[in-house]
Amino acid sequence: MNKRIKQLGVLFLCSLLIIVSACGSGSNIEESLKEYYEQREDVKYVETLSDLDKDHVFEYEVSGDMAKALKKKDIKAKDVFTVYVNSQLDERFKVDIYYDKKEKKLLIEPEERQRIESDGKTFDVSNEEDWGIYPEYFLVQNMDLDTGKALKQKEVTSFTIERDIETPEVKLSYQKDGKVKLSWDEVSGAKKYALVKLSITDAGESEAEELATTKKTKYVLGADEVLGSYKVSEDEQYRLEDSYWWENDDVIGYAGVRYAIVAMDDKNISTMGWPKEYDAKEEVCAFATYAQTETNYKKEVASIESIPSTVIVSACDGNTVYQKPKINAKDVYVESAKLHVPYTIDNSALKDEFIVSTYDEKAYEEQLKKQVKKINKDYKALDNKEYTYKSKKTVAANAVKSSTMPDVKDKVFSTSELEEYIAKNMIDGAHIIDFSAYYNSDVDMFYLHDLLQQIINQNPMIMQVKEYDVYFSSKEIYVHYLYDPQTRKQKQQAIRDAVKQVSSEIIKPGMKDEEKVYAINDYICNQAVYDTAAADVIKTTGKLGEAYYDSNTAYGILINKIAVCEGYSTAFQLLCEAAGLECISISGHMNADPDIRHAWNRVNIGGQWYIVDVTTNDGDAATNSVLLLSDAIGEKIYTEDEYFLLDDNLDDYKANDDKYEYYRYHGLYVNENEASSRFISMLGTSNTATLKLPETITPERVEAIANQVFNSINRSIQYHWLNGVLTIIAI
Repeated sequence: MNKRIKQLGVLFLCSLLIIVSACGSGSNIEESLKEYYEQREDVKYVETLSDLDKDHVFEYEVSGDMAKALKKKDIKAKDVFTVYVNSQLDERFKVDIYYDKKEKKLLIEPEERQRIESDGKTFDVSNEEDWGIYPEYFLVQNMDLDTGKALKQKEVTSFTIERDIETPEVKLSYQKDGKVKLSWDEVSGAKKYALVKLSITDAGESEAEELATTKKTKYVLGADEVLGSYKVSEDEQYRLEDSYWWENDDVIGYAGVRYAIVAMDDKNISTMGWPKEYDAKEEVCAFATYAQTETNYKKEVASIESIPSTVIVSACDGNTVYQKPKINAKDVYVESAKLHVPYTIDNSALKDEFIVSTYDEKAYEEQLKKQVKKINKDYKALDNKEYTYKSKKTVAANAVKSSTMPDVKDKVFSTSELEEYIAKNMIDGAHIIDFSAYYNSDVDMFYLHDLLQQIINQNPMIMQVKEYDVYFSSKEIYVHYLYDPQTRKQKQQAIRDAVKQVSSEIIKPGMKDEEKVYAINDYICNQAVYDTAAADVIKTTGKLGEAYYDSNTAYGILINKIAVCEGYSTAFQLLCEAAGLECISISGHMNADPDIRHAWNRVNIGGQWYIVDVTTNDGDAATNSVLLLSDAIGEKIYTEDEYFLLDDNLDDYKANDDKYEYYRYHGLYVNENEASSRFISMLGTSNTATLKLPETITPERVEAIANQVFNSINRSIQYHWLNGVLTIIAI
């Protein structure tokens, strides 16, 4: 599941920080860094050094070819090490790196005295070279200190500098007047505080610029002080039918600028403090979409006079406010006979435009000036700029709310305690799931939606979800199920009973794993039929009609004996699990029909996750063409989407061999040259023969083989060819 979520567009304001938080104990920091760098192949974590002196000099001994190359200047000292101020290692810090030929040592120290401008004067951190005001630094060794060769995995040592004043703990919030406020607790010994703007130069170096000082413990950002922003976001209030898919291109990111507070006395300065909510990840938590809907906000307007005086923007603290669209008449342009009026929002990188359908070419400039004055007047007159949603959350009258882990009868697919908790509550039928007890700072809106998709796709006993709404501020998930509670429980129990009965009939003691898969596949293909009526409804309307709900679940296959592909895949998954096999459901499309969504499975045999598509296998001819395939073959037939598993888990489910593929396993795989003779032999004792040919065979070669068989047996024939499987029927 990539970072695409089904939502409407929205203006959204958020501060972005891409730095591992330095708060907490040293051991916690060290452990989090270990975990982070273990996920990267290009670097490895060495150690964390805490509270070093502010003028600390790193010394590294060199030898061998490295010493020779440094002496001859074939290798520059500055290329051996790099210092960064973020764990992602993309914001460099200026340092001086010297080579001491006599001692054969590399010396690393700050390039220049660290300073910050305060009240028009230059305030030095100290009278000597000083590591400065960043909370944490990352020293990266790029080369082997003996051979001089580049390291395959660069070695990272993180370190912190001891300062004489504590770091301010800063919070960011939106005021009711629509302005952004930074606030912090008073720091002992501090006489004033500096607002610092952090940015990255074109050379990739981090810079800190002082913007203002104050003796207060709050600062309200000016209109031109820009925070990181998104134009599209999650909305925790409501979900509408007319939503659309958005991708990274739809997002306005502004991660290069952030703000921090530094505490100072007459001689000393603290490290920078910034809003902890935004440490370590790009926090996504704005919710203005449906406020725009409630106010009937329109991007395209009938006239210049119809341009609204406010748009609604949300901040990461959850407050939603009216903001003024700032219009510059110089930016206005005409396109496709319509007047485009771009605007910006204070404190954000947001840019959008109004499109005026009807305008006077001669008078529009003057009309626009009048409308801008009206906008400014209206906004100034708006006493309370905080927006309150008019609508309310709605759930069924008999809604069940849960904040505990229920005991369920079914196997649960989960990769974390949070996932297990949500999955079990969905199986149990909770309408409101309070996940606050399982929440941690790694869970943001992107991750949670990704996780919910995995939960719904990999736990068939949830029995389908119509829709869900995430209320991130209250840590609640509102779930709307396909069936009413009583019907749902009855169908769940019927499925459990059927799975138990079928498993006892078809799974025999001593069966190998692949034999279990063949037996389950055969049972479903022999007992069930494809629901073409339900499929037609889906193709026509894009939705599953209520009359066909069962066909999208395991109930359709196991009880009604009729279903569409998702019914096949969920029934197969449940029967595999009952037989002691690991199995997951896959979603995507068949390459031959990319406009139609499809569902199939992967099953684990010996650590390989082979592809099975029971729907395709249940054909009148060329049966079992997708039964334990490898990825090499499967990718020619299917394209998986990203919604059935967490992004990080997608690559864990692959198969690289075909030793259990149905036709190869049963000796029914032939090359092109022997195909004709094999078919002729089989049709001597039966009217039907099925073999698998190389997947690379062309339609022309298949037709040639069929003609050779026809000419040899002297009988009329029909043939069916699918995914390399050829069935010839003698008539």
